[in-house]
Amino acid sequence: MKVLWVYFDIGTGNQMHYNHGVGAIDAVIRKGGHDTSLAYYREAPSRDEVRRDIREHSPDLLFFPVNTHQWMFARQYADWAKEDFDLMTVVGGIHAILSPEEVIAHPTVDAVATGEGEYAALELLDNLRDGRPVGGIEGLYVRSPSGKVQRNPFRHLIENLDELPISRREIWDYTSILLDSCYEMVFMGGRGCPFRCNYCANSARREKYKGHGKFVRMCSPEKLIEMIEVAEQDYNFDRLFIEDDVFIFKHSWTRKFCELYKKRFSYGFRAYVRVEFCTREILEVMKDAGCYQILVGVEAGNERMRHEILNRKMNNEDIVRVFRWADEVGLKTWNFNMFGFPDETEQTVQDLFDLNRKIRPNKAQVSIFYPYPSTELYRICEERGYLTRNEQASYFENTTIKLPTISHEKLQDAFWKFRYLSLQIRAEKDAKGYLDFSTLLEQAEIRAENEENVKLALFKINGWEDITLFEHPRAQVRFRVDVKPDTFFRTSIGLDPHCIGWGGRGVRFLLTVRNGSRARVLVDRYLDPKQDPSQRRWHHVQEDISDLAGREVEFEFVTEPDPSGDLRGAWGGWMRPHLVQKDKRGTQA
Repeated sequence: MKVLWVYFDIGTGNQMHYNHGVGAIDAVIRKGGHDTSLAYYREAPSRDEVRRDIREHSPDLLFFPVNTHQWMFARQYADWAKEDFDLMTVVGGIHAILSPEEVIAHPTVDAVATGEGEYAALELLDNLRDGRPVGGIEGLYVRSPSGKVQRNPFRHLIENLDELPISRREIWDYTSILLDSCYEMVFMGGRGCPFRCNYCANSARREKYKGHGKFVRMCSPEKLIEMIEVAEQDYNFDRLFIEDDVFIFKHSWTRKFCELYKKRFSYGFRAYVRVEFCTREILEVMKDAGCYQILVGVEAGNERMRHEILNRKMNNEDIVRVFRWADEVGLKTWNFNMFGFPDETEQTVQDLFDLNRKIRPNKAQVSIFYPYPSTELYRICEERGYLTRNEQASYFENTTIKLPTISHEKLQDAFWKFRYLSLQIRAEKDAKGYLDFSTLLEQAEIRAENEENVKLALFKINGWEDITLFEHPRAQVRFRVDVKPDTFFRTSIGLDPHCIGWGGRGVRFLLTVRNGSRARVLVDRYLDPKQDPSQRRWHHVQEDISDLAGREVEFEFVTEPDPSGDLRGAWGGWMRPHLVQKDKRGTQA
């Protein structure tokens, strides 16, 4: 049988990525002799595009792995596929697990995977291939030709994860995924989370799986090492992300993995940790093995909200201590934060700002709470009448609930202010050279048509992402700084790729340094990657300014529009402009 995986990543704000669940199921059914391919959608396809893709792949049936945000796109796709090709449609993923009745109620859905899908999918395909009935397969709800739904018992969870074949990821456009992720390869060795956070789909999934096997499982450290070795044979990557919910759930497992990893690989890696399981010693073990960053869920800054509403029992003191340990050990930190929970107020929002100013993560992600079906907070929101039933493709920027304690506008304002605060902290903690202009923006003299035309931003060009001094023409930013002996000025310039398809023209970048009456142009470059694809990259700048040592110098960063005056999407950026001193080996960043 030939399966077409239909994967939606529409409006999420995420980078192009690999899905571990799809990869695991795909490896099992491929080993079973079935053929698979994948259609990955980052924009909602038209009906003609759906027809084109289905004809190109020529599948026997469609598999839809969906989360709650993407379910609305899967419904439409299934409707068109059923009407135009009469293909069997199977929906799985976290939304199907949490809301199987909602999914099977949609008339063009033929089957729903209610739990782990590896062996249910394989049995379905084997039965279809061999002409056997498919109605009684454990782990599936199946609609018969007459329209009657057979709700089969839940399938037992897979106990030994080492038995599963390793996915070669061949159905994915991995060249694009690696480019979008800055050449980071992702891995997952376990399943399930030991905690019961009230907002998390994992907690709801635990309840669904109750009585059907052990929920929290890990493969052996040796198996995860083998996964990395297999990926190394197929792909070129620079670093790893181990995406298990809690990498340090069992310290003995973590130590064994780190011991094996250190002997075999030299890639840097990052991993999720949980405050309650953290010790300085385990962070040192990870650092010694090559870990360069830990990712930590903070979510709320107010302890009462974190304990009572979220069911996360960590205290602010514990959080501060773990981030201090990470700084002392030399690990970068990335934390997760959320606004918009039930009982949120302006004060609890401020508490989250205050806590982040104290822990100073290298990178902070912020989102707005989205109530997932079957979770405790969904029940609370439904009980209190907060649900609006609006569907959102992402948990960034917008809320789907109406709170009596804080307005939608204040939540959005907090969201954007928090994002900017995280950039400021990141600029300071990861400062380049002895003077990084990204850290001095508040002290600069700025001339622009509005304040949004000059700010810190993140640009990612050709897989290389960093903080930039964003300047939308016409803009001028001046800094007055002292230059040390043997100094180089460094930066990279480019246009944000998000604006490439918006029309318009390019940007002129002009950097002038002044000392008294003397002026010297360091950069005068016009870039138009919209018209010239070869310019869709960072353009590096390095200039020796040793002759200015010992003086106060004015640096004037200017962006100007194309001579036509077209300002559409003229999003120019100076990546990390900074000053660095030479050493005996040449230069030193």
